[in-house]
Amino acid sequence: MPSINSTEDLLNLLESNEEFRNAVRRWVLGDELLAVPETLRAIQETQRHMAALLEQVVSRLDQHETRLAAIEATQRQVSALLEQMQARQDQHETRLASIEATQQRMTALLEQMQAWQEQAETRLASIEATQQETAALLKQVAARLDALEARQEQHETRLVSIEATQQETAALLKQVAVRLDALEARQERAEAWQERADERQERAEAWQERAEAWQERADQRQERAEAWQERADQRFDRMDKRMDQMDNRFDQMDNRFDQVDSRMDQMDGRMDNIETSLRDVKRHSDSMWGEWVERKAADKLVPYIGNTYKANRVYPFWGEHGAAKDFRREAFEDAISDAEDNGSIHHDEAFRLRETDLVIRARRKTDGAILWFVVEASGTLDDDDIERVERSAVALRKIYPHDEIAPLLFGYRISDRYQRIAADGNIQVVLTDG
Repeated sequence: MPSINSTEDLLNLLESNEEFRNAVRRWVLGDELLAVPETLRAIQETQRHMAALLEQVVSRLDQHETRLAAIEATQRQVSALLEQMQARQDQHETRLASIEATQQRMTALLEQMQAWQEQAETRLASIEATQQETAALLKQVAARLDALEARQEQHETRLVSIEATQQETAALLKQVAVRLDALEARQERAEAWQERADERQERAEAWQERAEAWQERADQRQERAEAWQERADQRFDRMDKRMDQMDNRFDQMDNRFDQVDSRMDQMDGRMDNIETSLRDVKRHSDSMWGEWVERKAADKLVPYIGNTYKANRVYPFWGEHGAAKDFRREAFEDAISDAEDNGSIHHDEAFRLRETDLVIRARRKTDGAILWFVVEASGTLDDDDIERVERSAVALRKIYPHDEIAPLLFGYRISDRYQRIAADGNIQVVLTDG
């Protein structure tokens, strides 16, 4: 190799010797800077692919919104139908209440008729008892009449005997005049007894007529009660038929409600499937969005930290996007493992550091101090991001107690409330719009 005595000799050698020029380039720039053009092309290709995927996601979200609008319209129609069915059910309940009131009135009438029938039976029993007493009296009267008739026959026999012997005993008439007077007196008494028996017979016949009239009225009342009972049975038969018709209608309504419930269950299943699909789309979209934001954080924060904190040698030490997979990452992993082994940090703190979205190391120009930035990146920053970045900062301070540790949030939006909470915790918030 020719000797190099001046800058011109070095430049000539670089121009003439390509192998020497490549070796100098690798020594000056390093493998990382040499790989920058290829990395940029890969990033551009990935960005174009991500943009196409986002357009597809937006299109599918528009389709889902259209389908959800149609489902909401169908649900409103179903709600209207259910309200109509509820109104009809209220009408049926009103009619059932009216039928129940009518049935209660019919029950009261039946109870009243039953009371009347019991009274009629009681009066019939009383009439039967009276008729039995009357029959007993009539039997007694008949017996006494039989006795009177026997005595009358005896009297007639004696009178015939007297008339037969009167002609023969004319002379004895005067003698028997007294006896005849006595006989006439006895005859008068017999006639008086006969008259009284006739009067009793007439009274018995009157009682018999009154009993027959009572019996006739009782029969008439019994017939009216039977007619009332027959009409009530007919009305109850009609009511039973109507109740059977109502039961059939309610069975049909129950079948229709079952069909509606089945359709609603099918709609619920479809809605569950749609919600599951939307959750899957949202989860996939959130994952893609998170990866996109983390890539943006790696690209945006390096120049931001260098300018804001007057630092140089700013490069990611950790993170799925932007961290060089070289000795720095291995050194950072070794530091976490060593701290966990010697008890400086717990297992959950080591896990938190490994889950941190981005860790950036820099050196301040003014005093050469080492600066560490633990970064949580999200499209919409909230209290979960604040809690995670605080835990990451606490764990990193235990590993590098002599360096400055700064928690930092990177995203597109944050509410005023979470902005104040971050400020109170000395957490830097960096928002980007592109």
